[in-house]
Amino acid sequence: MMEGIKAKDADVAFICGMIAHHQGAIDMAEVEFKYGDNADAKKKAQMVIDAQKKEIKDYAKWLKTNAK
Repeated sequence: MMEGIKAKDADVAFICGMIAHHQGAIDMAEVEFKYGDNADAKKKAQMVIDAQKKEIKDYAKWLKTNAK
C-alpha cells in the first residue's frame, strides 16, 4: 500500500490506496464472519466481502490499463 500511494501519478496513488482500504474492510469482515455470533452482522460481513472483492478486481483492472 505504501508504495502505491507514493506513486507520482495521483490517479494511480488513489487507486492503490483504495485497493488497500478495501482489503482492510475484507479483513475486518472475515473476522466478523468467522467469530461473530449475530446472524445479521455475519450477513452484513458477507455482503462487505462480496462487494469489496468486486471493487478490488475493478481497481486492479483499471491499474492494468492505466498505470504507466
